[in-house]
Amino acid sequence: MWIAGCAGATLCWLQLYAASKSALYSNVFEITAAMMVSFVARGLSSIPSGIFCYSAISSAGVVLILPGYLVLCSSLELASKNLISGSVKMVYAIVYSLFLGFSLTIGSDLYFVVDTSARHRREAATAILASQTIIHGQFKSDDMSVFPFNGTFIFKNATADLPSSSHYQVKGCYRDPDWPWYLRDFPEWTLLVLVPFFSLFASFASMQPLKSIQLPVMVFISCAAFAANKAANRYIFNRSDVVSAIGAFVVGVLGNLYSRVFRGTAFVVMVNGIGFLIPSGIAAAGGLAQNYRGSEGDQYSSGLSLGFRMVQVAIGVTVGLFGSGLIVYSFGSRKRGALFAF
Repeated sequence: MWIAGCAGATLCWLQLYAASKSALYSNVFEITAAMMVSFVARGLSSIPSGIFCYSAISSAGVVLILPGYLVLCSSLELASKNLISGSVKMVYAIVYSLFLGFSLTIGSDLYFVVDTSARHRREAATAILASQTIIHGQFKSDDMSVFPFNGTFIFKNATADLPSSSHYQVKGCYRDPDWPWYLRDFPEWTLLVLVPFFSLFASFASMQPLKSIQLPVMVFISCAAFAANKAANRYIFNRSDVVSAIGAFVVGVLGNLYSRVFRGTAFVVMVNGIGFLIPSGIAAAGGLAQNYRGSEGDQYSSGLSLGFRMVQVAIGVTVGLFGSGLIVYSFGSRKRGALFAF
C-alpha cells in the first residue's frame, strides 16, 4: 500500500509540475507515468520473498489518471442523444484506456528485458497457477447444518508436485498467513478509516476547499458509493456493469436528495463518488493490470479487453444515474433542467 501511495504521489507531482510546464511532455505524460509505475512494480514483485504484488501496486499507482470523468460525461451525452460529442468522448476514453493498459504491459516487459531470470520465474509461477482453479463465491449447505459464508475457494490437484509457496497464491499474489500482521492484508474494519481518508484527499485533489460545507457531503456520498459497490461485489460476480449501476444509483439518489432538500449542486457532491466507481468496476471485471501470463502474448490481449471493461462500467454508471434521477424527481416538484448533468 505504501509503495502504491508513493507511486500515486509521484504521478501527481509530475502532473502538477512537469506536465503543466511542458506542452510536449504533457502529451505523453500518462504513457510514461504508467510505464514507470509498471516497471517499478514488476521489479518489486520479482523479489523472491513475494511481499510485493505487481497487480496491486501498478493498478493503485495509476488509478488517479483513469478517465472516469470522461467516460461518465460521454455516457450521459450519448444517453441524452448528443451523439457527436458523446461518441467522440467515448472513443477517446476507450483509446486512452488502451494506452494505459499497453503502457503497463510495456513497463513490465522492459523489466523482464533487464532481468531475464525474473521472466523465467514468472513463467514457472504461471504454470503453477494454471494447475488450480480459484472461485469467489458463497458456500451454503443443502440442509443448512453449516452457516453460509462467503470466501475464496481454491480447487487443485492434490497429487500434483507443487511447491508450498503456491498454496497461498491469490490472483498471482503471494499471501502467507504466517507473515507478521504488518505484512498481511488489512482487516475489513480498517476500511472504516481508510475509505473516508481517501475520499477526503480525493476531494482535495478536485480543488474542494477544506472549510467548504460540501466537503463532508462529498466524503459521505463517496463512502456510500464504496459500501454499495463492496456489497454488490459479494453477491454479483463477473458483472461489472450491474455492480457499477448499483453504486451509481446510490450516488445519484443521495446527490439528488441533497440538491432537492438543501438547494445545493448535485454535480459537485457526486463527482467524487462517481470517481470511486470507475476503478472498482474495472477491478470487478478483471483488473487494470494483470500478472504476466507467459510468452503467448496473453497480456497484450488483456490490454485490449480493458477498453471493453471501460464500456461496461460506463453503461452501468449511466443506467444507475438515470434510474436515481427517475426515482428522486418522480414526486413533488420536477427538475426542469440539467438532468443529464447528474
